[in-house]
Formats: sequence, structure tokens, C-alpha cells
Amino acid sequence: MLSFAGLLGYLGVNSRGLAVGLNLVLGGRWSPGVPPYLAIRHILDIATSVESAVAALRSLPFASSRTIVLADATETACVEVIGGEHRVMTAPESVHTNHFLAPDFTSRDELNVFAHNSSLRRFQAAEAGLRDLPADADPDEHFAVLSQTPICVADDGDIRRERTVTAVVLDAKNGALHLRPGDPRLSRTRSFALGSVSPSDPSHRLGLEVKPVEDLPIRAMPDDLARVNLGDPQTFADYDLSSYWRTLRATRPLYRHPAVGDSPGFWVLSRYDDIVALYRDNVTFTSERGNVLITLLGESDSAAGLMVPVTDGQRHEELRNVLLKAFSPRVLSRIGEQVRRNARSRLAVAVDRGACDFALDVASKIPMITICDLLGVPSQDQEYMLTFTKSAISSDDQPEYSAAADDARNEILQYFLGMVEERRVAPQNDVVSVLAGGTVDGEFLSEDEIVLNCYSLILGGDATARLTMIDSVHSFGANPDQWAAFKRGDVSVKQATEEALR
Repeated sequence: MLSFAGLLGYLGVNSRGLAVGLNLVLGGRWSPGVPPYLAIRHILDIATSVESAVAALRSLPFASSRTIVLADATETACVEVIGGEHRVMTAPESVHTNHFLAPDFTSRDELNVFAHNSSLRRFQAAEAGLRDLPADADPDEHFAVLSQTPICVADDGDIRRERTVTAVVLDAKNGALHLRPGDPRLSRTRSFALGSVSPSDPSHRLGLEVKPVEDLPIRAMPDDLARVNLGDPQTFADYDLSSYWRTLRATRPLYRHPAVGDSPGFWVLSRYDDIVALYRDNVTFTSERGNVLITLLGESDSAAGLMVPVTDGQRHEELRNVLLKAFSPRVLSRIGEQVRRNARSRLAVAVDRGACDFALDVASKIPMITICDLLGVPSQDQEYMLTFTKSAISSDDQPEYSAAADDARNEILQYFLGMVEERRVAPQNDVVSVLAGGTVDGEFLSEDEIVLNCYSLILGGDATARLTMIDSVHSFGANPDQWAAFKRGDVSVKQATEEALR
């Protein structure tokens, strides 16, 4: 049971029939040594059993305290580590949570009393749940144990509080990993298996294909609208919201979404004409509180009044007019031809190869290359920018990623700050130069205004186009009649583009 998604990097199954997991414990000091996740990668590479894994772990100088949980087809073990000391407990079945079990380690446990009591309650519940399971219990029966309170910590809507983000069942005997993202009581099982499990096979590290073997359908929406939490990104992963939006449009076109935990309620509009009317009314409504839920439901947007999408009134118009100078018909014509050439080239490679990962090989490349060329980001930096834009826009959905998201945003802002300084000395034919030299009533734009609008362009230009391309291919694949209608010319490219964007 994982309380932050990064723990997925601390567990796994190898093709020799060994499963490895990790528990966080507090005690001892950090010191130079092997990080736990590298230790886990190492034993998954070399170990063939619990016994050989324990031997390997004893030889490693750990950088911090951890508990490694091991299982093969016949036994289990918990290896507790403080500094250079190891304690090993083996049994046919083992349970471990977040406090030390070795008698001589318990006095060195630095977990506070509240966290310790919580860990103890989860330990006792897990022990009782496993005791009641039959020997041949399937993954869903294990998930039923993991779904029990207090093992499972429900999401109360407050992203600042701990919650269960993933439940995982590792099947060492069959080389399989089963997981349920989010609350395991609500999500579907996703299963992954290694090609074969053979303790005697020396090539276990070579040429193995890891592939999803089960992906259950997205669940139907609950009948009660109030049970749908639009403030939780997991909702969009677990449900097909089509019927939800149809119901709102038909019966509740102006719907008050209830508060969840400490997160306030908010209004939801679902009819096209209503949304357009709201967008156009910048007297009654404001964009300066933010334009994504995480800022709208939080304090405010720090870029308000500086970045076009979150600026109202006359200043919005002034900033927008400066930006429009960089998007003249001549520039857009050149960029359009470049996009077509780039798309044809990448698709030709895919056709020659016979297959491709469209999201990775095509959709992630074309928008980033295009917007980077407009901004003046050199080709050698474009992969770097793609990495940070993905992190900046996809990390708000889990609190444990907030630091990584902030780091990514800061990297992007610092990068453009450096470009602004360069362009003010030596302007070029790009958007950054236009902004760096742009004026309103004789006054140059501030560095904050320039950098934040570059940030907005690269995030919007990359994410919107990339995700639209991916979903269009997915939707056409799922609806072959629509693809056939498009190919026949029943609808124009312009109509199809508008629908994809919608």
C-alpha cells in the first residue's frame, strides 16, 4: 500500500521468482552509502530467492534506514536496516508497516507516537486480513484486504493530507505485478507480467518484454452527481465522464459542485453557449484568480496581471497586442509549412517501421519543435524543455509531486530569463525578441511579464496540441465509423480540427 507514488520505484518482481518491496521507517542517521532504490534494483538484477537477496543486502552499506520486504514462492523475509546494522526476520508469511519489529531496533524508532499508533493499527489489520486469506487467494482477494480501513487511507479531498495513492500485489511465483491506482476500493486492477519465470534461466535480464495483460473497462458513473469529485484528477482516469456531462447539460446546466474536505465548492457550466457567454464577459467574471482548479480553489495565481491568460481588462489587451506582433501571417505561414513537413517526416518513419508509439514518437515532438522554433529555443535544448513542461503540467495531481512541479516551473522560468537577457543585447526573429523589445505606451514590458508569457506559450503550445493529437488518434481508433467518415470527406479537415479541439 503506497502513500506516495514515488514508492512504485522501490518495488518489483524479477523473472527468477523474487518479489521486493520497501517500507519507510525512521531511525538512525543518513550517511554516505547506497540509496535504497538502487539496492532494490541490484537485488532484482542478481537474486534468485529470498536467501540470495538477504545475502546481497547484508553486503550493501545503506545510506539510510529502511525495511526491505522479500518474497519468493516458498518464504518471505523482512530485512530492517539502521546504518550498517541489519536484522532479518524470515517466515512463511510476513507483515510489515512503518515501525521497527526487531526487538533491539524498537528503542531506536524515531516515529512519533501518533504515526506509530497508526502503523501498529495497520499492521494488526494486515495480519488479520492475511490470516483469513486462502493459500490460493487471487489478486482481487488481496486487494480486498488492502481496501480495509485502517490499511487504506481514503482521500478526503485535501491534497495536503496523507492518502492511499496506489495498492500493489506482487506475485513472485508467476512474475506478475497487479496495481490499483488511487483508492483500491474504487479503481480497476491493472496487471503486468514478465514473459516467463525461470530461476535457472541466466538470460533473465535480457530481452524480456513487459506488457499489460489486463486492463478492465473504465467504470460506469455513479447515479448521484454529488459523488463525482471533479477536483480529483483520479476521477478522470477512473471514469468515462460522457454521461455525467450529458446529464449536467440536460438537467443541471449551472451546477454547484459540492465542497470536498477543505476544498471549497465551485460552479460548473456544461453548455457551449453558456461557456462562451461567460468567457466574453470580463466585467462580471475574472481570470485573475487563475485558470486551473488547483489555483482557483487555492489562494490565487501569482502570475495574475502579468500573464495574458490570467490578466483582465485593458492590460490583457495591451499584452495580447504585443504578442500578436510575433504571430504575423508571414510567420504563421512559414511555421505551418514546417509543421506539415515535420509531421510527414515522422509519420513516414513510423510507416516504414510498421508501428510506432504515436504519443512518444510523433505527438510529443511536433508541438514542442514548433513552439520552440517560434520562441527561439535552439534544437539542442528542446528535449530538455519537453521534460520540464511535462513535469510542470502533470505534477499537480498528487501532493508528493508538488516539489518536482515547482522545480520544473522554476527551470523553465530561469531558462527564459536567460534568453531575455541575450535577446535584449542581440535580438533575433523570434517571440522572445518581440517581447523583449515590446512596449506599451513607451514602457518596456517587465522581465516578469516577458518570462511568464514565454512560460505560458510553451506550456500551452506544447500540452494543448500534444494531448489533442494523442486523443484524436485514440478516439478515431475507438470509433472507426468516424474515421471512415473523415476519410470519405463527409466532414472537412476544419470541422474535424474544431471537434478535436472541443
